[in-house]
Amino acid sequence: MSMTLDHETAMFSAQKLRLMQKGNIVILISLAAILANAILNLVLAWNNPIALVQGGIGTMVVFMIIGVVAMAVGSIMYLVGLYGMGRVRPEYQKAFLIEIVLLILGIVYNMLGQEGVLAETVDAIRNLGVLVVLWLVLQGTRCLLDGLEQEAVLRRGKRVWKLYVLSELISVILIFIPVPVEFGTVTITFLAFAVVIAILGIVAAIDYIGYLGQAARALEQMVFSVNNEQA
Repeated sequence: MSMTLDHETAMFSAQKLRLMQKGNIVILISLAAILANAILNLVLAWNNPIALVQGGIGTMVVFMIIGVVAMAVGSIMYLVGLYGMGRVRPEYQKAFLIEIVLLILGIVYNMLGQEGVLAETVDAIRNLGVLVVLWLVLQGTRCLLDGLEQEAVLRRGKRVWKLYVLSELISVILIFIPVPVEFGTVTITFLAFAVVIAILGIVAAIDYIGYLGQAARALEQMVFSVNNEQA
């Protein structure tokens, strides 16, 4: 067993990482709803722009509601797991506090009407804050797995980091690019690019879910091995 972890802490950490994983699965449903909405808009814009304006609004609202509800439920699950992990490593505690700040910024963003330079700046800060939280979680997990010979998990963590950096930085750039008011080739191109970014975000989220599960499994296996040795 790792010198930095006892039996109880390892099991507790595995359980909280599992909760964070489940929360991200629910959040992934939200991202999938957003992607489906973006693809639908792209298809309508390409085939029948008038239908996008007249008939697509109702469908957009449905997908938006599904996305918001799933995002809220998943975020709560993730926060509960992250809060619990704060008892194990200081990195998780810092990540939890930053998540709370990001929630507050989200409220501010909505109060600003999601438009204007100030709102765009707040939104960009939120995207960059996601990277800070992820980095802290990855660092905390790396410390937990130190000495357990889990190189595959650590490599996956590096890949998750690269995917999220790419996704979030591109998203930040898109925030400051004005959406064309008039329909045309530029609008379709913008929608297509938004779909690509959404897909990249989903790929990153799936990899992160796998990473959390893999890290939890490593801790569970460690406990199982110790139990066998003591039996």
